[in-house]
Amino acid sequence: MSLTARRVLPPPAPWLKDSLWRKAQAVPSLDLRFADNKSLVDSVTGQNLITFTRASSATYIDSTGTLQTAATNAPRFDHNPTTGESLGLLVEEQRTNLLLQSEDFSTTWSRPQSDTITTNSINSPAGTATADSFVENSTASSLHTILQDVTITANATYTVSLYVKGALRTELQLKLSDAADANGVSGTFDLSTGAATSLAFGTGSANVTSIQTLPNAWYRIMLTGALGGSITALRLRVRTLSSGSDIYTGSGQTALYLWGAQLE
Repeated sequence: MSLTARRVLPPPAPWLKDSLWRKAQAVPSLDLRFADNKSLVDSVTGQNLITFTRASSATYIDSTGTLQTAATNAPRFDHNPTTGESLGLLVEEQRTNLLLQSEDFSTTWSRPQSDTITTNSINSPAGTATADSFVENSTASSLHTILQDVTITANATYTVSLYVKGALRTELQLKLSDAADANGVSGTFDLSTGAATSLAFGTGSANVTSIQTLPNAWYRIMLTGALGGSITALRLRVRTLSSGSDIYTGSGQTALYLWGAQLE
């Protein structure tokens, strides 16, 4: 009788079963792939090993570029609104919107030049018919503005953002200033070119602007700045422009569509 020895192969290395692990030739103790898996599950154990909480609902961009709302304590997996690329878990510090009626510009917003608002005119970036039309007056050589006054902390920096869609006008200005319009910051935005410029005046400082492209010709525009000094009353102005000028003869037609104003 003859005996034949059989070679026993060692078990495969654990890191061989995953392409990322093979590159490192190691298994991490925790592997969270928020962008790839859009999940809180750990790829090593297959279990949810982290705790996520949020005290309120919050928004995020889905893979189609649509603004969605996640429920309380539900994680948000954000996406690039233009390309649809998954950006992973969206985590933000707690913020409070200081503006009242941020989706209805016919109520707590003033229109000193008698421009008008038509509510719920078209679909918003969230896909609901809650965006308002800003209809400019037809007065000769007039401003075209909506505004809201807010109490603020002196010397603090604030950011205002607004979703806008061009109609007759594609240029507009955001301005954070005192009531006299003597101190603050402004941002000018051109929706047709994507250009955004900023200006500080008086005691205003730290001005930053940005513009983000969304589906269906919507844009999110943002302005950050401080009024400076001891100013504790902020006036937010949203103003349409024509060929760069804020004084022009309006047409009596819809100049812009507005939705989702936020000041924080």
